[in-house]
Amino acid sequence: MSGRSGSALLPATFEERGAVVPFTTPALSLSRVRRDARQRMILLMPNFGGTEGAFVVPWNAVREVTTMSVHDRALHEEIEASEAVSPEQLRGCALRIGQTGLAGPMVAEASRLAIEAEKRKLAELHFLLIISLLNSMGLATEELMALNPNSEAWRARAKVLLGQAGQRIGIDVNDIYTRVAALARVLVPVGLSAGRQEGRLRGVLNGFADFRDTITEWSESEKSELAPFANFVGFIADDTLRSADRLFRQLDAGVRDMVSVVRDWNTHAKAVVGLTGKLCWLLDGWDFIFVFWDQVQNDPIEIQREAVGRIVRVLPLIPRNEAEGPQDELEQRQQQLQGRQLQSNADWRRARADLDLVTRIEAAKAKVVAR
Repeated sequence: MSGRSGSALLPATFEERGAVVPFTTPALSLSRVRRDARQRMILLMPNFGGTEGAFVVPWNAVREVTTMSVHDRALHEEIEASEAVSPEQLRGCALRIGQTGLAGPMVAEASRLAIEAEKRKLAELHFLLIISLLNSMGLATEELMALNPNSEAWRARAKVLLGQAGQRIGIDVNDIYTRVAALARVLVPVGLSAGRQEGRLRGVLNGFADFRDTITEWSESEKSELAPFANFVGFIADDTLRSADRLFRQLDAGVRDMVSVVRDWNTHAKAVVGLTGKLCWLLDGWDFIFVFWDQVQNDPIEIQREAVGRIVRVLPLIPRNEAEGPQDELEQRQQQLQGRQLQSNADWRRARADLDLVTRIEAAKAKVVAR
């Protein structure tokens, strides 16, 4: 283990911040994986001891730092084999390991359903994008809409219409199929604003306002040293919500003109991929925080305080180079918190505390996967 990482507190880029690894072992929960300067995988472990920063651990040494659950050992091996370091890559690893049942039956069932749901969403997106392209070119889609998208009749009719579209914009019908299919795969996490598909990340947006409001209200009534930290969490949630909303509007505008997207593929596809990737990074880890906070709403104040302390230490701050607009208020709030030591009242080494927390984390993980 190589000490603390100051950059984990306010990184320059999303890649430097790392992506959340959905471990269930309490000491590892909401740790982040990234590559170091030599492109080696490392883990940033939140420090729950009472000081700022994160511990930096080489990926192959994680097992030596803490006792891992069977699920976490399997997930650790899967991530290493896949060399997964992005949010969507890690989600894939988590779903594959989750459906094995190593994190409990709730996570197994949620993972299975999530995998099936994403397959359906991909097929629906492909259908919606084709309809959008044809409609934007004034080609009649009523007959196509009346057919079963899985039928041979639908595929034959779609090929005829896409052939007509290709002739108008000078693109081979096979290239249109390839580009629409690639666009559908990219858009699965976000969906389409104009379609019936919300997308998983759009669903995450729905949790921000309630979380921001409840944790800010909690901070205003709290008498301990955690009050300003909880208020800071509410501020970061609001800042992230505004950034995500702006990115979604840019993305939706980018895919609204399907003719331009398909015709000017290199330009438009690159922009769509970039915006979708930014949203995946920006919202990474927030869904778990929302569920984790919701779990303690009716618990005693001591448990709520522990939850706030844990959230503060894993808060997904927007990296310096990714933020838009002036950062004066953020810097001022951070300065106000400097010198304040965030203590932990729980002894995370106790077997009972660890068991209760593992159960809570697994339940939160199941809810997150099921969304």
